[in-house]
Amino acid sequence: MKRPQLLDAADLLAHANVGRPVQAFLKRAISTAYYAAFDALASECANTLISSDARRTTRAWSQVYRALDHGTAKVACLQAGLRGFPIEIVNFADAFVRLQEARHDADYDPLSKFSR
Repeated sequence: MKRPQLLDAADLLAHANVGRPVQAFLKRAISTAYYAAFDALASECANTLISSDARRTTRAWSQVYRALDHGTAKVACLQAGLRGFPIEIVNFADAFVRLQEARHDADYDPLSKFSR
């Protein structure tokens, strides 16, 4: 699935009704937004190690993409600010960690509540 489609789906879920938002829709929106960020990170890893668009259909690219571990990615993102990365990378890393934590709440905590 393409990242823009994931973000569009998250936006549709978050704004599915005009009045009071439905918690199930908000939770799915958070999860979907996280997977858009995870897709971005996994794609960059595969593009860096294998190649960019021209070889995305290769088995090697797919294997690198699928090898990214959620926990390892979070730990690396938590350290991004300490490693002297450009601010854009640090901002992405911070957003990635916040989205992952929100996704865990949305997916695994039945008492969690979210607002738009």
